[in-house]
Amino acid sequence: MYGNRYGTSREAVRTIVSRGRDAVLEIDVQGGRKVKQELPGAVLVAIFPPDWRSLEKRLVGRGRDSSEEMRARLRAAADEARELLSYDYLVVNDNLEAAVSRVEWIVRAARLRRERALVRLAKIVYGTGKENHGESDG
Repeated sequence: MYGNRYGTSREAVRTIVSRGRDAVLEIDVQGGRKVKQELPGAVLVAIFPPDWRSLEKRLVGRGRDSSEEMRARLRAAADEARELLSYDYLVVNDNLEAAVSRVEWIVRAARLRRERALVRLAKIVYGTGKENHGESDG
């Protein structure tokens, strides 16, 4: 976005997730939409400032963008904020320590989702194939 292309490969994310790890990506709303399309079980967390003035102050304070890029970012901010309404969790970053804590809670909650434990439960319910528990095949 804004003339820059960034990205994390699908394969890198899948490798991380297949190892039972959490893949945390810092992406814009377009990237979030793509991730959700590719991985419907992904948990999207939006972290945003408490108000418009704070957003402007943070963008200017970074000192990374030209004034033209800054204007483009601010024009796009309202549209992006509307897209955040479809995210799974919304975290207001009005206090950095509190916002980090909220994101940690979200990660913990996501790890406890039913879908993450289904494979283990299926092994208990249906067995692992190593034993047939007295049942015959024929």
